Amino acid sequence: MPNISSDATRDGEIPVIAFVHLGRNPTPTLNWYAKLAIQNNKDSEVVLLTDFPKLHEDFSGRVIHYERNKEFSGLLRFKQKNQAYSSVAGGYWLYSLERIFALNELNKAYGENRPVIHLESDNLALFTKEAIEFCLNRIKKTSVVRYSSDDGIASILISPSLKTLLADLEQLSKMLFINPTTRSDMSLLGEALNSGVFGELPSLPHENWKLPEESETYLVFDGAAIGQYLFGLDPVHTENRQISGYINDSYPLPLNKAFWTLDNNQRHQLKISLQEKTLIPMNLHVHSKILINRPDASDEDWKRYISEANNFLKRRESEEVPDYIHTGKISINNRIRLKIKRLKYKKKFLNWLGN
Repeated sequence: MPNISSDATRDGEIPVIAFVHLGRNPTPTLNWYAKLAIQNNKDSEVVLLTDFPKLHEDFSGRVIHYERNKEFSGLLRFKQKNQAYSSVAGGYWLYSLERIFALNELNKAYGENRPVIHLESDNLALFTKEAIEFCLNRIKKTSVVRYSSDDGIASILISPSLKTLLADLEQLSKMLFINPTTRSDMSLLGEALNSGVFGELPSLPHENWKLPEESETYLVFDGAAIGQYLFGLDPVHTENRQISGYINDSYPLPLNKAFWTLDNNQRHQLKISLQEKTLIPMNLHVHSKILINRPDASDEDWKRYISEANNFLKRRESEEVPDYIHTGKISINNRIRLKIKRLKYKKKFLNWLGN
């Protein structure tokens, strides 16, 4: 990481890098990206929170059993109001929200001063120890990336301490209890960002995240758009084919006009040059679920994706990718529940337009 200087990690505590996997759905990216997170952060501890520990005996870090009977009141109310989610895609959408609250289980194993970094299982960690120290000196509360004006995303979540995280999760639970019909984890996180309950990890250049002694160079965090442009969407959205170059309308910077480079002299760092600024992402949300190594200018896959990003090379479409999660059958009762839910949102939207 270029020219980052900061105080020692807060209170000398070693960060915990936490992954969460709930249910029995396959997770082809989890072990891959957990191992890569360890490579660049050997001083940190990588941990998995799961309700089925026996399914993850090959996880390369520590595994902690998440007990689902110890749940937040807001989460319990959300489940009661959204029963259909339990059978959609093997519970995938319910688990996406619940896994944020599952981070509470870290208090079983760690002291309250430990900083916490949570990564979704399809996220490639690009941060180093020095970068995390830089981040921890700039955040005061649990922080996630803003996806849009109304939505947040926990592709990466950072909290300055476990004590802070637990307190912020209690506030998030209260929000969910008051509004159990929230659409998703992303809308809940958006509400948390807009109300100030959570802080924001910048996805755009921000003066407070400018690197010292570097000319117009900023740390940024990838909610989705950077990884989607480099590697494409989840193939479930693209007829089970993976192809790079997706432009996310929620991200205001024109990534297709940027110049993308890999700097092997700076710990294999990915750099994005755009509008006379250089962005250095701390993570990449690999939405397409491919298994990619850390950035390396000598890696054939990286050379191809960087050439495609710079429009030097025609984009290559992958072979068909099977979908193991979103093709499961949904019961008739839950189909009805989902239909009613969609109609309610449509009615609210039409009423809003009328006003």
